[in-house]
Amino acid sequence: MTRENDQLELFPTDDDPPPKPAKPKRPTGVGPAPADAELTTLARRIPPTIHLGTSSWSFPGWNGIVYDRSASEAVLARNGLAAYAQHPLFRSVGIDRTFYAPIDASQFARYAADVPDHFRFLCKAHDQLTSPVIFQRGAPRSAAEPSPYFLDAAYAADAVVAPFVDGLGP
Repeated sequence: MTRENDQLELFPTDDDPPPKPAKPKRPTGVGPAPADAELTTLARRIPPTIHLGTSSWSFPGWNGIVYDRSASEAVLARNGLAAYAQHPLFRSVGIDRTFYAPIDASQFARYAADVPDHFRFLCKAHDQLTSPVIFQRGAPRSAAEPSPYFLDAAYAADAVVAPFVDGLGP
């Protein structure tokens, strides 16, 4: 509360209103949905070398199927991987965001820390490596420019593959 000379007082007085109680924090993550016995039985019959999965783990429509509660796509993208990896049939997932730009090994390591050792990732190489031209968002298609890294093996090894391997491990 401001007083004379617009200075903040360090200590409250009897005239100051009581502090507001803190709001309880809502959980930021999600947990796994309860495992269906039939899916668990089916998962045991699938050879360990088969890795079923989806292209992403951040689909809000999986409430009650993969996740134990509703959550936004943004919350699931940040906090849903560990729950996704506990689904009996899912042993892999795609990392779609690598198509738009490379990510560093530390981010891959965070993903790897959220899943069991047998879990696998499909990582897309980003568009500057896989497309001969680059389209800028919002720009007309005629403004496309040649990709400086199209099929560049050295760039692929350093900027794309090395972070995958360093962060995800075996």
